[in-house]
Parts: sequence; C-alpha cells; structure tokens
Amino acid sequence: MKTRLILLILLPFLLSCQHMPVGTPKTRQEQEEDILEAVFRYQFEHCPYGFVGQQTTFYLSIANFRKGIPPFPIRKRDPNDAFMNRFQSQNPQVKKHSVISYKDSNFINLSAGNIKWLNNAEVEVMGEYSGNPNEEALFLYHLVRAGNRWIVTIERMIGIS
Repeated sequence: MKTRLILLILLPFLLSCQHMPVGTPKTRQEQEEDILEAVFRYQFEHCPYGFVGQQTTFYLSIANFRKGIPPFPIRKRDPNDAFMNRFQSQNPQVKKHSVISYKDSNFINLSAGNIKWLNNAEVEVMGEYSGNPNEEALFLYHLVRAGNRWIVTIERMIGIS
C-alpha cells in the first residue's frame, strides 16, 4: 500500500521530467569555440595548398581581422589548451601558432576569428590560410547550426597574396 501511495505521489513529477531539456543550451560565447573548431576542421580538409602530407603541421591562431578590404589579420593569439585538446588525435598534427618553426617547410598557418552572428543558427567567420610568409589566402565562411554541431556551408575567397 505504501509503495502505491508513493508512486501516485511521484507519478506527476516523473511524467513532467520527460519534457525537461537535457542540459542547458549554450550561450553564444560558449558556442564560439565550437564554431572555430568547425572552421579549422573545414580548413584541414579543404586546404588550398595542394597535397597535405603526413609530415605537414597545422599551426592554429585565433585572429582579429581588420575591417576594410582586404581584411587581413591584425592580431593573432594562441587558442587555449582546452581548445587545442580537441585536436589531439588530428593527423597531420596541430600545434599553437606561437611554436611555429619557419625552418620547417611543411607547415600551414590557419587562422579564424571575427565571428559575426546572423541569427541564433547562422554565423559568418573570417579565416586565413598561409603556407609561408609570402602566401596568404583569406576566406569568409558561412556556418549553420545543425542540432548541436556547426557546419560550414559556404567558403568564399575574399583575398589572396
């Protein structure tokens, strides 16, 4: 009898729990690392510098791009360690921009930043590839959120040197 009474008391609560969202939604600021990760992973897969071999190293930086045309990066900073841990199993390997060795001929610098929110499920992000100090390509990426993932849907070149 006691068991039935407890179940009757708890039943409305248990039924209401099935409609509660799992976890709390991420704020825009919390989503920005997910957005940058999506851009960098897209850059790994679509690198314009031809064959990317096993000996290639990608060096990542978060950039602030200047406004104007062309919007070259004016300030770069290393991603934090937690962000870099997202790429631990990446092959070719990924390192922070600050540890780059220009003696290495197999490196590619990747930068991303200036996230512009178009709405809660769409953003634009500036990005840059550079293979050496005299080769740079700037891109504007359009991303959409699909569930809890961000996906690059458009890559548009906006500058090259």
